Amino acid sequence: EVYALHGLLIFSILHLLAPAPPTPRRRLLALLLLGLALANHHFLVLLALPGLGVVGWGTMLRAGGGPPDSPARRWRELVLSPLALAAGGLTYLYLPLRALSTAPFAWGDPWTLDRCWWVVSARVFQKAIRATPSELLTNLGDVLLLGMEPLHPVGFAAALVGGGLLLRRHRRLGLGLGLLLAGTLLSQSLMSIDPANPDLHGYFLVATATIAVLAAYCAAWLVSALRATVPDGAGRRVPFVLLGLLLLLLPVRSLEHAAEPRGFAALGGADLVARTLLERLPPHAVTLT
Repeated sequence: EVYALHGLLIFSILHLLAPAPPTPRRRLLALLLLGLALANHHFLVLLALPGLGVVGWGTMLRAGGGPPDSPARRWRELVLSPLALAAGGLTYLYLPLRALSTAPFAWGDPWTLDRCWWVVSARVFQKAIRATPSELLTNLGDVLLLGMEPLHPVGFAAALVGGGLLLRRHRRLGLGLGLLLAGTLLSQSLMSIDPANPDLHGYFLVATATIAVLAAYCAAWLVSALRATVPDGAGRRVPFVLLGLLLLLLPVRSLEHAAEPRGFAALGGADLVARTLLERLPPHAVTLT
């Protein structure tokens, strides 16, 4: 739902901005997708903005190596850029239109400006960010362990190596992916960590995909290094077979992780809220839910 679409939009933006020099059309399309992503889940986009900004700014700097644009084309892109971003954000107009309709549900009833802001600012979810400074370090350790789960600790270690290699060869892209990963992991440290919560794993989707990309970069480097160092002979294929078997851990672990049962029924939040409300009621009170 929300998280798969978010992952698709974020990596589509990276795909558009990574080549150098990016064409004006690719930059405008990236802004359109950014507007759509903001309307889909703006908090997750704010976490991704440092990484996207590093990659986008880097490609803008490298664009000087391409053919120079005419002043008219530069002005046209300057005018169209905010329009492309706003066009993606037009999906917010669906909120008051839905609230004014006869739909059975209008979450937050956003038919006035203050109600629209209540929905768009995700006021109902802001209480989730409540970790104290003492809980922050504990949560960060739990988050790192959760980050290792989907692709096995081997995949996480390979991603760290791949990130270091990418930083050496393509500094801005490596830094951008590193910030994309760090933003997600650090943000979850501010919240209560509950592995049974499926939303938590949805938040981790972009981080998991980033780990997979960096681990794949590490694997590609290993293949190149083996080709350069292993001499020709009967045993030349042995290291490649071992590497292939090792890489099989990643999709196998990913499938196992996806098959693990999770659901809101296992969360204790609903019981906690209900117990708090019920304790305030006088004896023999009747409640309608």
